[in-house]
Amino acid sequence: MSRIKPAVLQCESHPYLTQKDLIAHCNKHNIVFEAFSPLGSPERPWATPDEPKLLEDPKLMAIAKKYNKSPAQICIKWQVQRGVAVVPKSTSTSRIKENGNIFDFELSKEDIEVIERFNIDWRCLYFPLTNNKMVDGQLVKQPGSHPLNPFHPNGKTDK
Repeated sequence: MSRIKPAVLQCESHPYLTQKDLIAHCNKHNIVFEAFSPLGSPERPWATPDEPKLLEDPKLMAIAKKYNKSPAQICIKWQVQRGVAVVPKSTSTSRIKENGNIFDFELSKEDIEVIERFNIDWRCLYFPLTNNKMVDGQLVKQPGSHPLNPFHPNGKTDK
């Protein structure tokens, strides 16, 4: 057991991976939850065509249109309104400015509930405990073989 309680837990979180239970645990223990990849990392080089595309989700796009905002702004605002610190990434100056322009509106309770229902426990980032390998120039994800790897289909977790 640790003698020093963590102040911040940084973890992947976006509407397709809401992390609701983990955030509740952090709140209970006064630990700040900080969401990385809050936009589903759409530019990740290993993305495949069959993977979900959060920022193109029709329900998210409809909410964005309602508020005259981008889907990215809706994702960021949703996190902020639920008390989560957010780390959106962009290399574009215009997108960086856009991502910060979220303080002139509030999502309705109903829209927040709609976004909460997007959850499919989908991770856009995959951190195995063994190395991935390249096959014919393509990254092949290799599940970690460590028994405590939570991303392995037979992995053991604290659940």
